[in-house]
Amino acid sequence: MNTQTFYIAKSGYKGIAILAILLLVSLVLGLQSLSCIFLGLLVLWCVLFRNPERNALHISSNAFLAPIDGEIKDIQTQGEKTLITLQVSAFCVGALRSPIELDDFSSKVCYGAPLLFAKAQKVLSPQTILKSEKFQMRIFSQFLHIPSLSISEEKIARGERIGFVKIGRVEIEVSRIELKVNIGDKVLGGESVLGYLQ
Repeated sequence: MNTQTFYIAKSGYKGIAILAILLLVSLVLGLQSLSCIFLGLLVLWCVLFRNPERNALHISSNAFLAPIDGEIKDIQTQGEKTLITLQVSAFCVGALRSPIELDDFSSKVCYGAPLLFAKAQKVLSPQTILKSEKFQMRIFSQFLHIPSLSISEEKIARGERIGFVKIGRVEIEVSRIELKVNIGDKVLGGESVLGYLQ
């Protein structure tokens, strides 16, 4: 388990470095108006890529946590399976977290573009799929084509950061869950309980 805390998501480091250099150059050249613009962009970038601590240790072990901040846009139930769709806006915290403890899972990236568009497929409809015995999560990111998942360990604790999503949606298909949320609810990743596994 990775216990190291970064207050800005790693996905935002490159943008921060570029904006900081532009800010310094504009200050050195005495371009006050440009300096104000770059300073504002730097602050905005830090807000977009903020990465706060979340702690759900007090919640029971069968709780299924929200994997990311967002709004519940849709809930569909068919038999024992429930599909929950979360919409992630620009100002939501983009840290993607594990909703339960994971020790047996797989992940892959799918592009969904026809073969004749193979060169453009990364731009067209990328989605990342995280699959485990208890749930499947599809991640559709629409911001700067940032890779959604960054998993480097074989066992992941509940609430641990596993990636980053900004402006997109996350679809979670769970088997046998007692839901605790409704359409329109706003949830916090790694803290809000979507339901309890049965």
